[in-house]
Amino acid sequence: MMDEAFRNKPDKIYRKSIKSVNAETFIELSFISPAIGQKYQYLIDELESQIRWSIRINPTPNQNEVFNIATRIFNENGILLKKIRHIYLMKCWSKLL
Repeated sequence: MMDEAFRNKPDKIYRKSIKSVNAETFIELSFISPAIGQKYQYLIDELESQIRWSIRINPTPNQNEVFNIATRIFNENGILLKKIRHIYLMKCWSKLL
């Protein structure tokens, strides 16, 4: 149901997990960032009522995907990354902004 609900959305769910915290079981949806997931809170609320499970958005961003997107943007703009990627990435990012 979740895959179907997000099929035509520009953003995707990267992972769906069943979690249990303090004896409460829920489904956790992981997006590239929590802010992206919050854009779809209306849809998540609708899914909750349909499947009768609590659904939460993962509060942690998908750092690998953020890095991959940033790397692609830098490559498209002719900026090549060096070995110390995280430091160089931050310097390049500030130049683009």
